[in-house]
Amino acid sequence: MNEYNTSYLLFTLAAPLASFGTIAVGERRPTWDRPSKSQIIGLIAGCLGIERTEEDRQRELATSLGFAVRVDNPGQLATDYHTAQAAKDVEIRRRIKAGHTVNTRTEELACDDLKTILSRREFRIGSLYTVAVWKTADSGPTLDAIVAALNAPVFAPFAGRKSNPLALPFGPQIVNALRIEFAFDAFDAQE
Repeated sequence: MNEYNTSYLLFTLAAPLASFGTIAVGERRPTWDRPSKSQIIGLIAGCLGIERTEEDRQRELATSLGFAVRVDNPGQLATDYHTAQAAKDVEIRRRIKAGHTVNTRTEELACDDLKTILSRREFRIGSLYTVAVWKTADSGPTLDAIVAALNAPVFAPFAGRKSNPLALPFGPQIVNALRIEFAFDAFDAQE
């Protein structure tokens, strides 16, 4: 048996501003102190060019990868307040009944009766993470394909929200290790 029997792909996720949303109810949009597996899968999917609407490919990617994250620096928690206008529900129903569509933001703002929505959004300032993924199934892209996508992404990667660009390149590396903690040590030694 090979002493180093698992290949792990590790990369850096650093951002001046990051948001790793949790369940958002009401006006508060909280953030976790680290990205979740679904957020990392979304990030990798975007780099690979997998559209959000491609549910089968998204699911295949998610089920074919294991995931771990090391919080190197969770950053500082900060809050921002947002205001937005939206059509009142009764106005939307009136427009639909009159044969109009309200499918886009432009169509919604064309309504006569608008309301103001206030929300509080949390984000992290100066966060730094080391992410590890590994194959758990033969399906889905190879680790080498993911490395290539992280180095030359199809869609611009971001840290939770499109307004949160990354601070550093991913610097992906594939390392072989017996256990995940050894993979993180090997990644650190290569830097």
